[in-house]
Amino acid sequence: MASDSRLGKVLQVQRSRDGTELTADLHSKLVQALSPSSLSSDFRVSNSRRNFHYVDTENNDQHVDAEDNDQYVDTEDDDQYFDVDLDALREAYHHIADKDHALKQMAKEIHRVYQDLGKFLCQSTNRNDVRLFPILLECPTFDRVEEEWSREIVLDLARALLKLNEEDKPKFDILRAWWYQKPELFERIVRVFLKALQCWHGPDEYLNISPEDLYLKTLHLLYEINFTPSSEGIITAKNFYLQDLQDSVADKHIDIYVRNVSSRQSLAAEHSALVKPFSLADYPFLLPVSIKWKIACEDFTTAQNSKGWFEMHFMQGPARLQPVLLPPPPPSDNRSEIDRENVVESAVENVQFVPCHAYLPTLLVIVPDEIGFEIDRENVVESAIENVRTKATGEITEILVTHFINDSAYGVNGGGPMKELFQLFFDELLEPGKHHVFNRIGDPTSSTTSWFNKDFHDLDMLKAIGKLFGLMIYNKVVITLPFPDLFYKKLVVDLVSSTEDLQLLEPDLARSIQSLSQLSEEDLKAMEMTFVVDDSSGKTKELKEGGDAVMVTKDNVKEYIELLSRYHTAEEQVQAFKKGMMQVTPLTCLQKLFKWEEMEALFLGGEYDWMAFEGSFRYEQGYTREHRVIKMFWDVFHSLQEEEKRKFLRFFTGATHVPVGGFGVIGPRMWPMDGENDCRGGPPEDMRPEANTCQNYLVLHLPMYKCKEDLEIRLRKALNITTGFHK
Repeated sequence: MASDSRLGKVLQVQRSRDGTELTADLHSKLVQALSPSSLSSDFRVSNSRRNFHYVDTENNDQHVDAEDNDQYVDTEDDDQYFDVDLDALREAYHHIADKDHALKQMAKEIHRVYQDLGKFLCQSTNRNDVRLFPILLECPTFDRVEEEWSREIVLDLARALLKLNEEDKPKFDILRAWWYQKPELFERIVRVFLKALQCWHGPDEYLNISPEDLYLKTLHLLYEINFTPSSEGIITAKNFYLQDLQDSVADKHIDIYVRNVSSRQSLAAEHSALVKPFSLADYPFLLPVSIKWKIACEDFTTAQNSKGWFEMHFMQGPARLQPVLLPPPPPSDNRSEIDRENVVESAVENVQFVPCHAYLPTLLVIVPDEIGFEIDRENVVESAIENVRTKATGEITEILVTHFINDSAYGVNGGGPMKELFQLFFDELLEPGKHHVFNRIGDPTSSTTSWFNKDFHDLDMLKAIGKLFGLMIYNKVVITLPFPDLFYKKLVVDLVSSTEDLQLLEPDLARSIQSLSQLSEEDLKAMEMTFVVDDSSGKTKELKEGGDAVMVTKDNVKEYIELLSRYHTAEEQVQAFKKGMMQVTPLTCLQKLFKWEEMEALFLGGEYDWMAFEGSFRYEQGYTREHRVIKMFWDVFHSLQEEEKRKFLRFFTGATHVPVGGFGVIGPRMWPMDGENDCRGGPPEDMRPEANTCQNYLVLHLPMYKCKEDLEIRLRKALNITTGFHK
């Protein structure tokens, strides 16, 4: 019990004396109670030796049974793995939780005893001493990181963690095991260091951080511990986000990141070691998904700008600019950064300047190349696939411009026609029974979630579909897609499927297949199974080469289960799709920024908050928030059913999900139909609302209806239009 521990008794007295200095006797007792031996013995749960698993960094991240590994557990009883009585520990610390002076005194003594904790642990022969980390961290002094006295012990802890990780991996792996067994303790240490980073660097907008900052290095280490190749995380990625990061501050760091990338590309090799300004964008694990997506978009823009024409502007007189187009670089799919620099230098040297002293060169601008898609609305899937198949690999990574045949609108950089193309393409592709590329999971009559058809064998078509998906991301378009968790996991995790994947798709089938491993040799022999499977058409497919001649036995049943699981999770089809996607959007580009659950959040968005949606709008061109038409519109909108509101969201944005970061990130605006000359001269009651998505923001063109009934009728008609609604 806490009251019986030396620390608990001292802290009870310390609480009663809060505001006064410690007596010599009380100070001596506190130092003794804080000693490693006292803390370990006072809060040790007796007879708690048990098996536990940890991630062994020296053994390819495999989970190992610690009790069976002599490297980590001694045979002496006093040095066995033990648990910590957290309830008793928290009860002891609770005595001073609300006493500032006592907390300050406690921090001072922790610093005095443990300022060289890392050295002590590396030299200790008792591996259980690593439990000092969670024991100390339970002290509420670590919750006051905004205070200098608390900051000091947090830094002590950071140095100890980093030193132990570098110099004594076996002990550090025991600490990892503790965190895997006690996720709430791992979440606490992450929270402490994240709060310290915010308190001490947040006020200066995180601009004065060094890559050697101890808070930053420790958080990076903890993040690597959290996500290993064989683990999906002790805690979620959200626990590492700087939640207080304002958009304006994030934009500054993204600008620095872009300049740093440009500098790295343009500097000569001998200058590549120059120190660049710090940017949080180089530590994306600290950033929410909405900011990570901004970084990805900047990466895509940089890649698109690497190809194109050079445009030089000249000044004639005080205001006239005259553009001079320079020839584009010679086509090359694998042109290096140095090649591009040489092209720029060559172009500048060879440009023919107009022989007039009034012309002064002012700016050299890269005009990116564009790739045009001509799309037939009547055959969107076939038309889009034909377009992507006829383009060279180098062309496909240029900026996409979409044109629907017989339409006047073009879409570029997330414009309406381009969003509409991808929405129509995947809508038709996912329609049950039409192209047979995807199937509904579960009951086809009620399920809305789709997965790859394991019996669809046109892998070239799947590669083309994957290219179009990659092209969509590369051109910064995100639409709602009805895929399960496994889809997003496959996007950013380079692992083959297994029974665990099948468990996510068809749990009953997964359990049935897994049960084969429990059968005896005689039972397997009686079933006369070979490494083949019958597809949905009744045709026999080999699970591996020569599989029809290989009987399933006790020795190879695990291989059979794995191969059968791969078939049922459509691994062959998934890999073909992924191969196509990676020809446009490299896997590393996504992996460096996103975990799979963050990719899912990007495509599925946040929770619907329709009042926040209303509050995100700006009103221009004669409209104001108090305008009678605006009030009528929102009355009608909030009377719609939930599904109708989502249809409006798709009508307006091209997607049915809430953007990551909320509605405010899309910058919606509302204008009269034709500015102040409303409805282009036509009567308002004959006009439908229109959505313009061809700018860097969205505009709802809303006619100045005379009554609410006209507005509601025309709005509902607009919602029932599934094509051609974007300007």
